[in-house]
Amino acid sequence: MAVAAAANGDVDVEPCEALNLVVSDPRTLVLMLASPEATVCGQACEALVAFADQGSKQKIEIIKLGALASLKTLLGSKTPGIKKSAALCMSTLTESADVRKEVRRAKVIEPLVLLLDPEEDSEVHENASLALANLAGDYANKLEILKLGAFAKLLPLLASQDPDVQKNVSATVASMLEEYNCRSSILELGAIQHLIDLLGSEYSEIQENSLVALTRCALDGANRAEIRELGGLKKMIELTDAAYEETHLLTVQAIANCLDDAASVEQLESLGGLQALVTLMSSSAEPSVRMHAALSVARAAKCESSRRILGDTATLTALVGLLTEVDQAPGVLAKAAFALALLAESRENSTRLQQLEGLAALVALLAHEDADVKEKASLALAVASGNSENVAPLCKLPGSTDALSSLLTLDRPTTQMNAAACLANLCRDADFRPQLRGHGGATVGRLVGALESPSQQVQSKSSLALALLLHDAEARKEMRQVGGIAALVALMKNGTDEVRRNAAWAVGVCATDEESAIAVCGEGGLKVLTELANSSVRANATYARVALDRVLDFHLSAKYWLHGEIGAADFIQDGFYDLGKAKSGADFVTLDALRAMPVTKSRAVLLVDTHEDAELTALIERTRVAVRTLPTLQEQAAKIAEIVAERMGGPLSPSQLCSFSYEMPISQLKFERKCNVVPLGLVRTGVFYHRVLLFKVLADRAGLRTALKRGDYTRAANFLMLPPADGQRAPVKLLIDVMFEPGRLHPDGSPAATSYMRL
Repeated sequence: MAVAAAANGDVDVEPCEALNLVVSDPRTLVLMLASPEATVCGQACEALVAFADQGSKQKIEIIKLGALASLKTLLGSKTPGIKKSAALCMSTLTESADVRKEVRRAKVIEPLVLLLDPEEDSEVHENASLALANLAGDYANKLEILKLGAFAKLLPLLASQDPDVQKNVSATVASMLEEYNCRSSILELGAIQHLIDLLGSEYSEIQENSLVALTRCALDGANRAEIRELGGLKKMIELTDAAYEETHLLTVQAIANCLDDAASVEQLESLGGLQALVTLMSSSAEPSVRMHAALSVARAAKCESSRRILGDTATLTALVGLLTEVDQAPGVLAKAAFALALLAESRENSTRLQQLEGLAALVALLAHEDADVKEKASLALAVASGNSENVAPLCKLPGSTDALSSLLTLDRPTTQMNAAACLANLCRDADFRPQLRGHGGATVGRLVGALESPSQQVQSKSSLALALLLHDAEARKEMRQVGGIAALVALMKNGTDEVRRNAAWAVGVCATDEESAIAVCGEGGLKVLTELANSSVRANATYARVALDRVLDFHLSAKYWLHGEIGAADFIQDGFYDLGKAKSGADFVTLDALRAMPVTKSRAVLLVDTHEDAELTALIERTRVAVRTLPTLQEQAAKIAEIVAERMGGPLSPSQLCSFSYEMPISQLKFERKCNVVPLGLVRTGVFYHRVLLFKVLADRAGLRTALKRGDYTRAANFLMLPPADGQRAPVKLLIDVMFEPGRLHPDGSPAATSYMRL
């Protein structure tokens, strides 16, 4: 027991003669850390530092030998020399990531934090802060350091007179400032001034640590204002003349983060900082410096009021120059293009960009192999083309439109969106639309392909571009050939509000010819447009109603099916068919689909087609001859009504309707033709809906303005439209009897007209 107590230093022991021992085994060195002699502990620490400096393997071996427990004790020693040596050992060991985890588990961080107390020696501060800087590289350790209150203890040490302390503490602070809480508390603790003061250090490492710390501080708006007020920007600008490229890089990074508000941009400009950035962009040999200088301009350009300051010719010239420099680094090109995109938000800047041949430089970048360069160049072109003055110059650049449309095929949604937005801007000029379609309609096809992108922004911009491009008949033809109408209809069903709106707009433009309108109906577009027209989103409903009206104007079969009316201005052409009244929830069926169906017992589909219907052609000619010499429109309408009645079974009294057999002959025609579609000219026994359709066809070709309206069940009527009577504004509307008293005209709304339309 006495021997053990003596070994632990619990009793007085008579000293022996000093020994000079040579120790080569790290196990012995670790055991020596527990010696009661300060000299032995110090020498053991120094030897372990030398051993640990050999590599990560040696550091881990020291930890496995249990050194942390002894070092933790030594960090709390009352002897300054031992604390300094133990802290030095910890700063060396913590260079290894594996060791840093063990330090946290062994709870050695707290004694290191305690060594930051102001009464400690500067060498202790130096070593302890270096160890903490290493430990802060691990996120869990960083949280532990924060929890132990180390940040508040570190900040005063930034003002230390010892450069080594300044270096290590500034590195630790920079690391800690990655945390939001630290960025807010550094202002409260008044330590930003210390960081700014360190920018004037004669040591580049201290300057660089401070720049990193200020870069992170500037992520907070209040900190940016403080940096500005304390002259931080001025100090940063002075560092742009530093000899080291690394310092240049960190300086422009710090400046970039300070430029998120107009006041900082104004101060930067007044201090000559913009010119310094332009110089770095143009002359630095380091690509990363040029890149971050361009990024600084981009950050400043996010503020609308700053674009005027940044829009001077020198800045724009420097940025365009970066784009055209041979073998320029991709990162520099991307950041320069991004800066130009933001500056081009100003109309004046976008005009200057074109004058400096910046549009040509950006178009050239669309073929760059780097995806980020393409994305930022296409963004700049999308913004610049929003200025109508740039549309013609951009379209005239060789290969520009094909280069833009080629981007639509990339698997990069942001680039696709930019390209589609730019094409949409260019399509606003009708003179360039034929060129924009590209060879063989490539642009239309690529835009249609982009409609299938999973990105709703790409869908929206591509739909918008098509809405503007499809004003040309050739573009609409290409649209039908590549199946684009089906894609637009699908987007109207499943897209966001913006996507549905732009898709409806494109459908409305596309449906300005009969073939396209038929295609829209064939893809189920009528049902989708009808639902969208009733949307609670006002803009969507408006565009859908416009599109629906255009589809129906060019597809009278669908119009009559859906609305049960055909106006006096509507001319029934070959290909029109009447398939009855639309049922709730039903889709419109195309003529080809109807012809392909097996014969059923449902009502026949009446087809108008003079090319296949010789009977109808002959009847049309007969009608023209019959009405040619009649002096008034009323007489002509009456004559046509008589011809129709004669053709379809003659006049009938209301009591004869129930017994009038018209279904059997028409069914016979269906079975003879093996088709539900029956040419109108073959129908010889007909009631209201047969006769009014025939009347409208004959009247249209005879030059009479007549309307057609469907009633309930088999009822329907024709109306003759006459010019307004004297002193009246509204036209005269007369119902034409083709059933009971063929040729009799009844004023619309009269009892006779009302009775005619009812059972």
